[in-house]
Amino acid sequence: MTSITVSDRGQLVIPANFRKKMGLKRGDHVIASLDEENGVLQMRRAETFDEALDKIASWVDSDTEPLENPRALFNQREARL
Repeated sequence: MTSITVSDRGQLVIPANFRKKMGLKRGDHVIASLDEENGVLQMRRAETFDEALDKIASWVDSDTEPLENPRALFNQREARL
């Protein structure tokens, strides 16, 4: 078990060995959930857009027409936000 100190700004530093095991690198996003009943904080690396796209593609029938440029569609949506 590892102890992590909370900074005066409420920040946590994820130890290097945890980051390595989780595959985290600078700029990655982490999803956190709290089990309030047990006071347990759980974290996992968020999927990148490309990882999510690959996962979705695996669910689609092989005879379905692919999107020409899904990243461009995503970027257009993101620009409108």
